[in-house]
Amino acid sequence: MTMGSKAKILIVDDVASNRKLLADLVVMEGCEAFIASGGVEALAIIARQDIDVVLLDMMMPDFDGISVLREMKVLGLLPTIPVVVVSALEDRQLRVQALASGAIDFISKPIDRAEVGCKIRTLVELKKLREGAVRSVQDELRAAENRLQLRFEQSPVAEIEWDVNCCVANWNPAAEAIFGYTHAEALGRHVSFIVPEDQHARIDEDWCYPYAGPKKSTRTNVTHTGAKVVCDWHDAPLRVGDGTALGVSSIVIDVSQRELLQQALVQSSKMDAIGKLAGGIAHDFNNILAVILSYASFIRDELPTGDPKRDDIIEVLKAADRAAGLTKQLLTFSRQQPSAKRRVDLNESLIQINKLLSRSVGAQISLGLRPADESVIVNIDPVQFDQLVLNLAINARDAMPNGGRLDIELARVGSADLPADAPADRVLLTVKDTGTGMDAETQRRIFEPFFTTKEKDKGTGLGLATSFGIIVDAGGSIRVDSKLGEGTTFFVELPLSGGAAETSPIKAIPREALGETILVAEDESGLRGVASRVLRNAGYEVYLASDGIEAIERINELGDKLDLVLTDVVMPGCNGHDVAAHAAKTIPRAAVIVMSGYFENAGKERNPSDHSILWKPMSPAELLSAVAETLHIKNKVAAPTPAPATEHLVLLVDDDETILKALTRIMKQAGYATATASTVASARAMLEDGTDPWLVLCDLSLPDGSGSELLRWLRDTRPTLASRLFILSGGAVDEADVRLVESNEFQVLSKPIDAKRLLLLLAASQD
Repeated sequence: MTMGSKAKILIVDDVASNRKLLADLVVMEGCEAFIASGGVEALAIIARQDIDVVLLDMMMPDFDGISVLREMKVLGLLPTIPVVVVSALEDRQLRVQALASGAIDFISKPIDRAEVGCKIRTLVELKKLREGAVRSVQDELRAAENRLQLRFEQSPVAEIEWDVNCCVANWNPAAEAIFGYTHAEALGRHVSFIVPEDQHARIDEDWCYPYAGPKKSTRTNVTHTGAKVVCDWHDAPLRVGDGTALGVSSIVIDVSQRELLQQALVQSSKMDAIGKLAGGIAHDFNNILAVILSYASFIRDELPTGDPKRDDIIEVLKAADRAAGLTKQLLTFSRQQPSAKRRVDLNESLIQINKLLSRSVGAQISLGLRPADESVIVNIDPVQFDQLVLNLAINARDAMPNGGRLDIELARVGSADLPADAPADRVLLTVKDTGTGMDAETQRRIFEPFFTTKEKDKGTGLGLATSFGIIVDAGGSIRVDSKLGEGTTFFVELPLSGGAAETSPIKAIPREALGETILVAEDESGLRGVASRVLRNAGYEVYLASDGIEAIERINELGDKLDLVLTDVVMPGCNGHDVAAHAAKTIPRAAVIVMSGYFENAGKERNPSDHSILWKPMSPAELLSAVAETLHIKNKVAAPTPAPATEHLVLLVDDDETILKALTRIMKQAGYATATASTVASARAMLEDGTDPWLVLCDLSLPDGSGSELLRWLRDTRPTLASRLFILSGGAVDEADVRLVESNEFQVLSKPIDAKRLLLLLAASQD
């Protein structure tokens, strides 16, 4: 019954006068009357018309009122259509039977007009109310269904419904975003289409088990493109009231990034633990190495050339050097080794080590270098950056024993969390090879110290660990992408730095001892004895203290007599920083040097400019150089000024024509004559033919050998040149060259060449 329409009343009676009487009453109530003379006709009218109320006579031939009620009940028309029984009988049992069959009320004959009108009005109003309530409930149901569908479609998390056969029954857009399949592509597919093939054998057990209740799990899935994703699954069974299973509802969250971060955290924690272990042993180990190196050097210097014992001691020194090198690599990895950071243009650094890289990887490997399109300034130790690139290149070389291709590229990139149009804030170093590749287990361990897949004695397993420490110390990150048989790519990201690139800092020129007084505070008796012997032999007056408290007492006792305090950091009583602070307060005129085996002990939280730091293990030469340089700076001795000296000939040996031209120009402007050579052989031929240089600047890496060979030959054949033999170094190619640079056997001038530093060295050499 629609709004404003007349109610439709069906009158069923086999007596015509009764039908007319009731019809008149119905019309008087403003309703529309329909007439039926029997039960069959009444049912036909109900089938055609939307009847609101039925007035039903009970006693009719063939198909009585009870039969009509029963049929309406079977058809589901009751109690939607209210039926009022009209009867002249007062049989109570008949009335009960009628009510049981679905009637809701009675009208007794003879008919009371007021009663009929009242009941018709009441029933019509009740039906209107009932229909309104039904429509309201239906509207609410439809609205709820619409909201549920919108929530399902617009949910930010993936929602999937499965039938009892583990096939997709519903699939929302968020699921499409994770797995790459549209609703149409996913609908009806078995769960196996998003399960990796290697897990199909357990698919019934892991995915299609009977769900007793909600379950949470983390699983690896595969997308439309074949990529793997890690997802959190929240599954719950779908059941009706009687417990019958309809399927499963799943909420899916892609946690691949979380898993990567967790793996990175585990790796970082592991690296930090190993680093702390390395730092923990470094102090005592470096003290021991310092004693071995020092006393072995004393013995070597006292044995004449040709003495078999001298060769034995040299082997001891070599072994100690290797041990010191391993410790240094461990400390670099653990970020406890000091670094000389400055703003460096990595483009220039990459170009300068091109030659070293070519020689390191060998002719059978095709090397491609691609600098960034514009300068990339990073705050990093330039020597450590060279070491990083060389380590990655050598690692790639070892993965290509039969040759291949190695590509090294620099590019400016932006962070993922910045807008796409934001300026780049990082530089990406990519090192890609076509080698043997690595499996997943190897990739998880490659940055661990001493882990190596190489044969015994073919590597220490510290190259990548050292690289890891360099990168983290510079504020960067490294990741690797590799598959067995498909090569390896390392991705190194480093933060860009503002400002222009900086040149190498100029160090003061050390000078000879002038009888200064030095206090040595060291709790290791062997190292204390070494320092005392070295300094006294060099002409210094030395006092000793075995711990921090004794050092402070000595400072109070000696006062202004002291010119320098040389103190270990870790000592009983009080540490070296406390000793240094007391010295600065009590005798501010005196210089201070602290000695440390690793960075943590040196005190990262302190200002490094407060005092000089001497890193253990140090050779006697390193100790003397540090003392002389510190005293030189403290006393503000004026650096010598370069003076024209046309009578001095400088021999320049380098295979880089650009560097030779630059050095020649600097020499000429300063008034020095020059001779140049590009190989060891050509330089030696010039010298054997009578060229008599006053000073030699020689590149470390030359096409036909190491510059160290030429310098050592010159030192042996022309002893007067020994103090004027300089290495030009852009980075060491192998461990032997690393040890040479660090040994102070020859002075080192680092590339790129600092003209002012070069002229200071030349001027100092005239004295």
